Amino acid sequence: MSILRYLACGGATGIGRHTCEQLIAAGHEVVLMDRMKPEFEVSQYIEVDLTDKATVDTGLQQLEGNIDGLLNIAGLPPREGLTQSIIVVNWVGIQYVTEQVLPQMNEGGVIVNLASKAGQFWQDNMPQVKALLALQDWDQVDSWCDDQNINHIRAYNLTKEALIVWTKLLAARLLARRIRVVSISPAAVATGILDDFAKAFGDKMAENLKKVGRPGTIEEISRVMLFAADAQNSWVNGIDIQVDGGMGAAAFAEQYKQ
Repeated sequence: MSILRYLACGGATGIGRHTCEQLIAAGHEVVLMDRMKPEFEVSQYIEVDLTDKATVDTGLQQLEGNIDGLLNIAGLPPREGLTQSIIVVNWVGIQYVTEQVLPQMNEGGVIVNLASKAGQFWQDNMPQVKALLALQDWDQVDSWCDDQNINHIRAYNLTKEALIVWTKLLAARLLARRIRVVSISPAAVATGILDDFAKAFGDKMAENLKKVGRPGTIEEISRVMLFAADAQNSWVNGIDIQVDGGMGAAAFAEQYKQ
């Protein structure tokens, strides 16, 4: 087995931690960029706060050598009062880190973006998605949010829509380098921020969970992340993988009966 070197942007806790731990257990190297120091052993820890471009640039300077995979896991939930920070962390910071490390990615590598089921309606919102994709400057986020008149819930959904669209665009762009790009879109997952989603999505989330019986687990989502990151799955590229326990199927069945 070849030992691969992964960079995880976010991953000190939750889905990211489990994914990183499984990669390490399989013999791979993991460099972790996060604002929180991990409570597990990694090849290198780089302290980075995605809301602060200066710390991002300083952190990127510490990344030495090439990488085989980039796991974009960092993200904020739809919590009231965090609208601008959600845009910065979930999109601007992730996009910036990716573009900066691309020159250090080996041919045949992979980028895995942790999106969300909340981004499933990207096709219906393309004008606003395109507007967000064009936003790449920390200093413009506050005015952009004012212009778009979005709240914390829309900020979260929009950033995840953008990640899904960007995954496809980036995959097409990187075909010549054989770098795959895949996004993973979980529905409700039993993590420490599940309550944020319950408050944001209310009855709709409760109805969906009732249909499938429970939220997903960290381990279940991590296994799909690892599948996407596995170099053996080289034909899996430019797609979004929804991991929702059958919520989408239930919604389709209801519409089909009408």
